Formats: sequence, C-alpha cells, structure tokens
Amino acid sequence: MGQSEQLSKRLTLAKRELRDAKNKIGLVSIEGQRRMLETQISLLHAELLATQTERAAVLAKIAEIRRLHPDLTPIDHESATAGSVLATDNMRSELYKLEIQKRDLLSRLSSRHPRVIAIIEQVATSSVLLAQQELATAESQVMVIRAKAGELAIRFAEGQAELRVLNENEVLITELERRVIQLNDSHRTYTDKLEQARIDKALAAQQSSNIEIAQTPSLIAKPVSPKAALIIVLGSLAGMFGAVGVACLTEYFDDSFQSPADVERVLNVPVVLSLPSSPNFFSISS
Repeated sequence: MGQSEQLSKRLTLAKRELRDAKNKIGLVSIEGQRRMLETQISLLHAELLATQTERAAVLAKIAEIRRLHPDLTPIDHESATAGSVLATDNMRSELYKLEIQKRDLLSRLSSRHPRVIAIIEQVATSSVLLAQQELATAESQVMVIRAKAGELAIRFAEGQAELRVLNENEVLITELERRVIQLNDSHRTYTDKLEQARIDKALAAQQSSNIEIAQTPSLIAKPVSPKAALIIVLGSLAGMFGAVGVACLTEYFDDSFQSPADVERVLNVPVVLSLPSSPNFFSISS
C-alpha cells in the first residue's frame, strides 16, 4: 500500500470517528450547538423571571383581596377556573351597574330609604361574590404559574446539563477536527508533490528527447600546455633578477664595519691597529 493510500485511509477513519462522535451527542458543530443551547437557556431564564414576576403580582392581588375581605369564604377552584374570565367580567359589569344605580338613588333619596338600603345590600353581595371569584381565579392562576415555573425550571436545568456535556465533549470534538484537518492537509500536500513530480518527469523526458549532437569530439595529438621553452626563459629571468635583488638587499642592510675609515667615521676615534681580513695574513706572519 502506497503512502497516498495510507493517508487517504487514515483521513477516512478520522472523518468517521468525528462523525460518530458528533452523532453520539447529536450536534453538527460545537459552536452552533453552543449558541443554540445558550440561546435556549437565556430564553428559559428570562421566562422564569417573567413567571416569577407574574406569580408575585398574583400573590399581591390575593393579599389585597384578603385584606379587603378578611372573612371571605373561598370557592371551588375548578368551578372558578371554568369560564372564570368571562364570569369575573360579568360580575364586574353587574357590580358597576349596581354602583351607578346606588349613586343615582343616593342623589335622589336618603340613605335610609328602602330602595337605597336594598341596592347597598346588592352592591355588598355582588362585591363579595366578585371578590370570591377573583380570589379563586387568582389562586388558580398561582397554581398554573407554579406548575409552569416548575416545568421551566426543569427545562432550564436540562439545558444547563446539556451545556455541561457539550463542554466536556468539546475537547474530544476539537481534537478530532484538528486531526481531520491535519490529515487532509497532509494528503493534499502529498498529492500535490506527486503531481509535481509527474510533471517534472514528463518535462525532463521531453527535454531529453530534444537534445541533438552538434559536432563529434576530435583528438588533438600535440598538447596545448605546458609550453616548456617559455617556462625555461621565464625561470631564467626570474632567477637572475632574484639573485641580483638578494645581493643588493644584503649589501643595503649590512651594518658591519668594512674598513678603518668606517670605524673612524662612525665612532669618531682614531684607529690604532687594523688587522687585515685576508686569511693569508696569519700564514705570512708565521
């Protein structure tokens, strides 16, 4: 198996491992899944806060109703829930009409008039019934809100758990993605090199086929170099000038006394005795 096939096989295996890992946790990309989970968690958190605010408002309404009607007897929540909005609106409308009638009668009659007393009792009764209906409706709303808040809390916890799992699997997914990219680059580089080698080989073969012999080589019997006569002449001249130069330099740099006159001239003293430098002097004297 060639290197290209090995790289291709390793790349295929790495892609398969990455796909299996993503399928196992059910995502396409880490960042996409993270953004989706973070968005869901943020929305759930906002909805939880809104639910808590709504529950607080309903509880405040219940407290206000109980403050205004401390002796109020609650009614069945199930009967209040069925058509509670419509029933409450009808009761509120009837109470409003009774209030108008009461004001009208009070404007024309005294507060002790039977009709005024009757309308006041009707207003009080309707007010109590409306308060009972509103209390039952509010308590039913609290139950619904509590159930909704519990469901939202569960979904919020599940979203956070999924995000934690995603964070735990991020290292594995990132490593697999890096491995796939690295193997893909290696395979592409090797393929490009193979293609370039094939092109170079084809060009070299084409250039070799275009070579032609312009002239056959020839053998020259007489050597071109070295030239013996020229070397001898130049050597003789160099030796002669070198010998003369050495003699001149030796004479120039010789600082010894050559005669008694040199001694008197340099030392500025008279010469008393001078010995000849000839080797025959000693033989004659003896």
